[in-house]
Amino acid sequence: MNHTAFAYLALVALAAASTRADAPAFDVLSYDVRLTPDFAAAEIAGQEVIRFNSTVDGLTTLSFTGNSLAVTASLDGEEMLATQIEGNRRLFNLPRPMRKGQVGRLVVSFKGKAPKGLVFANDQVYANYATCDFMICDLDRPGDKAALTFQLTLPVGMEAVAPGRLEHASANGATQTMQWRTRQPRSAYLLGFAAGRFQRVTLPGSSPELTVLAASGDAATTTRMFADTRRMLAFFEEKSGVKFREPAYTQVFVEGGEAQEAAAHSVIGKDNIAPIFTDPHED
Repeated sequence: MNHTAFAYLALVALAAASTRADAPAFDVLSYDVRLTPDFAAAEIAGQEVIRFNSTVDGLTTLSFTGNSLAVTASLDGEEMLATQIEGNRRLFNLPRPMRKGQVGRLVVSFKGKAPKGLVFANDQVYANYATCDFMICDLDRPGDKAALTFQLTLPVGMEAVAPGRLEHASANGATQTMQWRTRQPRSAYLLGFAAGRFQRVTLPGSSPELTVLAASGDAATTTRMFADTRRMLAFFEEKSGVKFREPAYTQVFVEGGEAQEAAAHSVIGKDNIAPIFTDPHED
């Protein structure tokens, strides 16, 4: 087969893929998520508003990653929607077809366990790659990036990190509410968070502020483990020619072998970083 014929077939295949029946028919514009972890039951409860734009005429169904949460939903907070799981997808059936360019608001309440997306341990919880297990989003469409407002309600005294910049925090009796907002649209798998009874360790240096939320250990040992963080940041800035533009970055130090990046932090397991004490190349 000559190069021209190969290129032609490749274009035909690409065109066919872009017009499949299961091709995305809407674009997520923003997520507004409010979560309350239940540490005793290892469950999550929350509310979410998803602003979306129909990219076709006749949109009748919204499709996201499936999960095991108990979900109720409405369109624009008014008309209740039927929702069901088909295969590994969660579907929301719209009350009437939407035209191309029309913007809608999917308003969702949910509750339940999220065993694939959240790890609960010792008054702590953190998310891994499967973020759409504890909220409504789509892991299969990383290119559909969206802005995020993220709010957590926690017992007073707990530490937390979530996507974006912390906008405000307030306490009401035994609970506190913290809210973050992203400056840039993000892929769904980066929308993780961590919260709980962590020890906060601030690494030496000023800007950006580099923090470790440690599930165990003493501050001196944690500082030694993560001592090269600022040097690594400078290395990547130099090699890429791009300055790190955020005022802070957090690493969440937990037990086990976790290794997951998120929009404002990374989750790092002890199994992955403790070897640095015996072999510096393990950094």
